[in-house]
Amino acid sequence: MNTINPTMKVIISPTVRIKINEFYKAAMRNHPSLSEETVLKKANRMFKGLQVLSMTQGFSEARLHQEWRANGWRELVIEDFHFAFEVVDRVDGERVVVVRDAVHSLLYH
Repeated sequence: MNTINPTMKVIISPTVRIKINEFYKAAMRNHPSLSEETVLKKANRMFKGLQVLSMTQGFSEARLHQEWRANGWRELVIEDFHFAFEVVDRVDGERVVVVRDAVHSLLYH
């Protein structure tokens, strides 16, 4: 009996990691009481939280960000960040979720 694994690999693009790191670097400069330890814990929770995308069902299409809408990406909000993602069929036939972009809620439009 063949069983289908309903989960997909989640791939976070380097751009997403860079944007999050840059946001928190700026936040630590602007708010000296914000520790690197706190930032690392928050970022780790976010990246772990993105694993929920391995079972993409019922996630909304992007609402406001025009580039995301134009690309047909969906979005998920975790820890005050909006993440844009899509499901992609790889050349080998594997379906994966690719997280394409991220923006903090304060900058989301």
